[in-house]
Amino acid sequence: MSSLIPQLELAQQRYISANPASATAYNNRAQHLPAGNTRSILHNSPFPITFSTGASCYLRSADNKEYINFLGEYTAGLFGASNKQIHDAIRKALDGGLSLSGCTPQEAILARRICGRFGLGKIRFTNSGTEANMIAIAAARIATGRQTIMVFTGGYHGSTLSFPASGPPHALNLPHDFLVLPYNDTAALESALETLPESSLAAILVEPMLGAGGCIAGTVDFLRALRHAASDHDAILIVDEVQTSRLGWMGLARKLGITPDVITLGKYLGGGAPIGIVGSINGSRHGAEALAVFETTPHSGTFNNNALTMAAGIAAADVLSPQRLAAVNHLGDELRHAVEELLTTRLGAHARCMGMRGLGSLNNFWFANDEVRMLWWFWAVSKGMYVSPRGFLALTLEHTKVETDQLVEVVAGFVDQYEHILQSVQGNTFHGELVKAIEARIG
Repeated sequence: MSSLIPQLELAQQRYISANPASATAYNNRAQHLPAGNTRSILHNSPFPITFSTGASCYLRSADNKEYINFLGEYTAGLFGASNKQIHDAIRKALDGGLSLSGCTPQEAILARRICGRFGLGKIRFTNSGTEANMIAIAAARIATGRQTIMVFTGGYHGSTLSFPASGPPHALNLPHDFLVLPYNDTAALESALETLPESSLAAILVEPMLGAGGCIAGTVDFLRALRHAASDHDAILIVDEVQTSRLGWMGLARKLGITPDVITLGKYLGGGAPIGIVGSINGSRHGAEALAVFETTPHSGTFNNNALTMAAGIAAADVLSPQRLAAVNHLGDELRHAVEELLTTRLGAHARCMGMRGLGSLNNFWFANDEVRMLWWFWAVSKGMYVSPRGFLALTLEHTKVETDQLVEVVAGFVDQYEHILQSVQGNTFHGELVKAIEARIG
């Protein structure tokens, strides 16, 4: 038996003892919600922490424990939990009435702000990033008259568009004609294009950095090859910037010099309210054709232009600036470098049993195996650091170096506590198959 197992069992028992109210809340939810939740990513064994309140980048649990929120609502919480300007806008919208049953001036204002920032021609609002990607694919198929959608291993474009690196396809995926290729592998791309039936490719859908796939950044060469492939095959390049749009003022793709035809957006752009966006890039013929689909093809959604999202989104656009975005991304880079330096210094050749990768304000701890991963998670939350069980972190505008330094100290404490065990983890078991393959390709 792995030497990690007894330590993991002890850590789990401590977690259970320290969070009885969260356990009770979980059991109450399980009476009416399958698996005790209505959002699978928030569940972890034996039960997730239940939160009662939040302010700035801090959370308070049902057990009255305070946590620094390093999860940032999986990138949607960029503004923290209590931005006054956004709260005031929502209150004003409430005073103006909900469910107005028609169009409002606010949707035009928010559309203009989004188009101006990202260099878009026209956009379509939806209620989530999942829906935005679904609609983008549908528009691409209609505009091109083709069926095949190229996607990549490790890619996650929503609960119905998930392509795990290993194992069977996601059971909830939509039944499109997907061509699934390895991420960051230009050779595999070229090989697939050689055998692709003529005039069959409708679109290429890609994240410029894998989100759920572990914050693995696409190489410029790979993303550029996708741009060329789409152009050569008269297909539409859809870049999913639902998470990564916060890594550059115009999104990560254009920060890297890649111009898509269509982008999908969401998360924080609703200021904490539900939002999804499909947009055509200015100057892209294919992008314009894709969005023109909605001139003649009905696309409805009861809450596409809901008053709360429109108001919160406009306020969020007022709050955010290129300078503030650059600052939070710089803070994230500093955090990642500090964690990597600490682990390399303290664990030496064994540092690769865990580490951190990512870009800017979006980062992901990675681990040699699930035992190390969960041992870290139990340790982190016991020290008041709320991170994703899979290791994902998303900073908010409310974080400062005070909070990120505390996280680095907690990592140091973890190494102090378990160094002898971590050093026993075999180096050849570091990563999952996706990460190993990608790292081999990008050196």
